[in-house]
Parts: sequence; C-alpha cells; structure tokens
Amino acid sequence: MANTFSYRRLEVVSGSPAAEDFRERWPALFCEAEIKEEFRRITTASLEQGFMYKLDPLHNKAYCPDDDQGRYHRDQSEAVSKQTEPGREMFPGCGRTAKACTLPMGLIYALNLAYPPTLRYAFEVFQKLFLELDVVKMSPKVQSLKLKLLS
Repeated sequence: MANTFSYRRLEVVSGSPAAEDFRERWPALFCEAEIKEEFRRITTASLEQGFMYKLDPLHNKAYCPDDDQGRYHRDQSEAVSKQTEPGREMFPGCGRTAKACTLPMGLIYALNLAYPPTLRYAFEVFQKLFLELDVVKMSPKVQSLKLKLLS
C-alpha cells in the first residue's frame, strides 16, 4: 500500500470515487491497520495513539455515570461505526469506542470525504481537539466545547 500511495491519492482527490467503488478497487485499505497507516501517510500523525493521548486527560470529566459507562460506550461504538455509510456497517465488531471513532475518521481522510452532516461536530472535535489537525479553523461550537473541557 505504501508503494501505491501517490497513485491512490491522485485517484481519490481528482476522481472522487464512491466509497463502495474504492473499496472494490482497493480492499486492503479498508482494514484497520491500513486505515491507520493511510492516515499517518496523509497527516504524519498517529490516528489511534494521538486520539487516545488527548482523550485520556478528559476521561475524568466524562458526563456519564460509571454504572452506565459500558452501555454508553457500546451504544456509541455501534452508532459511529454505522454512520460512515447509510445502512452499511463499515467496521463490524470494532469493540472499543476509540476505534469506533478513529477508524471512520481515518477513512474520511483516506477517501477525502466530507463529514456526515449529522456527525459534523463530533468529527470536528475528533479532528481539532483530539488529533490537533487544522486547529486554526475551529467552529464556535467546538471552541466552546474546548473551553468547557479545559476549565
């Protein structure tokens, strides 16, 4: 995959293929390890490690009670993994909430996709607060959340 990166990027950026068409052409890109590696090739940042590094200090400020935490994480994991493509689960059984958040983020970068409208702010938080990418252009909602999290 590293050898074909420039060719694949040209195809993604200039051709804007549908995710399903791209999956047929480059099936290896849709496995967890390759999504993480493709994200690193594009941004030079580590996807899951960078996300977790920024998320860990905020864990104690979580708004869910401890007894609901497991159910909440399972529900969010399922919801995010199913949102990438309507009606199609892209990462079945990914297990952890962090993976359910980071893998779609990596795929969005790999395929040069726009954020799904219903999850726009969630993905902006992932991108700008947890992965620290393009932090200069932060929406007012995300700026507000950042201030609340840091206070």
